[in-house]
Amino acid sequence: DHPIRVYAHRGSSKTHPENTMVAFEHALEAGVTHLEMDVHVTRDHQVVVAHDAGGERMTGEPALLSESTLTEIKKWDAGFGFQDAQGDFPFRGKGLRIPTLTEVLTAFPDVRLNIDIKHHNPDIVSTVIEVVRRHDATHRVLLSSFNPRMVQVIRRLGYEGMTGVSRTELTMIMLIPRWFIPRSSIHGLALQIPRKWKRYYFDNRRLIEKVHYFGKRVDYWVINEVEAALELLEMGADGIMTDDPHLILPPVREFAQTHNRVLD
Repeated sequence: DHPIRVYAHRGSSKTHPENTMVAFEHALEAGVTHLEMDVHVTRDHQVVVAHDAGGERMTGEPALLSESTLTEIKKWDAGFGFQDAQGDFPFRGKGLRIPTLTEVLTAFPDVRLNIDIKHHNPDIVSTVIEVVRRHDATHRVLLSSFNPRMVQVIRRLGYEGMTGVSRTELTMIMLIPRWFIPRSSIHGLALQIPRKWKRYYFDNRRLIEKVHYFGKRVDYWVINEVEAALELLEMGADGIMTDDPHLILPPVREFAQTHNRVLD
């Protein structure tokens, strides 16, 4: 069995501005040991932690990250766009900034990171890998991308750490009987998928068992309800990515104990 994991999706993004240091810190206070985050590369080749290509939604700044320098981006208010359940904006003007990957790796030296490279330009992959290597963090950083071409580049550049199962590999797993697929042709460590995408449903025991046949983990995103998380774990899922680790981790921990599973 693979160990069960709870990943804080963009940190504790239900309660704090996503992909900020305070969101990551709050998630770690819940007890998680895995942070999920997204990265882009700036005009001056700095790796920053942010989901969107531009700053509009989170900071109110319409500029693209790839067309802005780090100095410019560091002036943006990363708490500007976050709205709480009451409709208030509690983090506006509180000095929150978009962090660099270097800042995250330095602040959390023992935490495992799941990094989604959002940019679809393969040229930036080497920049991301260089930062991870510089911090001797390849052993604790999984690199992935929704774009299968980017995953190919990560592997082709000889990244020593873990990678996600690519969309191309998922298609093979779903459409081809397993005895026709050499085990060596599925390279990533973990298949990380939603319950449903377009007209495809991925939340079923058959798919999980097939992925396990290839020795890979199955992690689901983004799960913010306890009932849904436990249902997926009962099916055999290995990991839950959530915006609300304070809510999800305690029942998952209890599930692991009662089912004799290791919580990693």
